[in-house]
Amino acid sequence: MKIFALHSTQNKGFTIGKIHLLDNRLIFKPWFLSKKNEFEIPYNWIENIEKEFIHITKLLRVILKDNTTVAFSVYNRNKVKQFLENKL
Repeated sequence: MKIFALHSTQNKGFTIGKIHLLDNRLIFKPWFLSKKNEFEIPYNWIENIEKEFIHITKLLRVILKDNTTVAFSVYNRNKVKQFLENKL
């Protein structure tokens, strides 16, 4: 499943791209930037998934087991959250 998303980065705003939800990992692929900004997260690294609202958008916050936080703004965040929770 591919989903349009904005990746929220601290102090840098948002990066436009797509989330690819695969069988065993999530991959974020930016549209306009080089492949060095592409990253993937194996589902077994995910500790928790939260929904959050900030002043400009609704975020889906993914907290990893090493306490790193990755946040995305996605249109259908309830569906994405449920998909990820089923993979945990």
